Amino acid sequence: MSFFGFTGTPKNKTLELFGRRTADGRFVPFHSYTMKQSIAEGFTLDVLKNYTTYSRWFKLVQTGDDKQLPEGKAMRQVVNFVDSHPQTIEQKVKIILQQFVGKTSRTINGKGRAMVVVRSRYHCVLFQQEMVRQMREMGLPYSVLVAFSGTIKGISNIEYRMSNDELRIGREVTEGILNRENGLQNMVSIADGLKDPRYRILVVSNKFQTGFDEPML
Repeated sequence: MSFFGFTGTPKNKTLELFGRRTADGRFVPFHSYTMKQSIAEGFTLDVLKNYTTYSRWFKLVQTGDDKQLPEGKAMRQVVNFVDSHPQTIEQKVKIILQQFVGKTSRTINGKGRAMVVVRSRYHCVLFQQEMVRQMREMGLPYSVLVAFSGTIKGISNIEYRMSNDELRIGREVTEGILNRENGLQNMVSIADGLKDPRYRILVVSNKFQTGFDEPML
């Protein structure tokens, strides 16, 4: 009788059950099917093939008195401010949508999907709201879903020009609230929603990045 275990991220217990023991006592997989081999054989798209970086610059105007702060702490605060600014989010979303509409959406027989990974749950909300707004302005026949854990409180300093539902000042939001407001039906999972032609982009932070199998992504 033979038992086989298949997993992309094996835990120690899995390796002990299905792996083999080396001379030094460690447990390793009995076989590995690498990402490199999968890409070479055409089963996985090489997402790094056209990997592109963007350089950016910004200048902040000082309006208050000088304050002496640790350089690292000050730089983090500056970058956090810039990365959360409405103008920054708007420009980044514009670049993302240009790439998706012009190239990504036409891949995989015109069924290509995209995942936008952002730095925090807070940025999930900012990106999703701005993306919904721009996609409506562009008249696209599809929209965006969002995925993050827990509740985000006090989205209060950003005002988006939403056509139907304004992001209300100071309210608490979850992924479920935002997705339902954008038309996803109750009891439909995000993974299943992304298979719906009405949704072709998923904005995430710390979710759906391991063990998520979406062939159109």
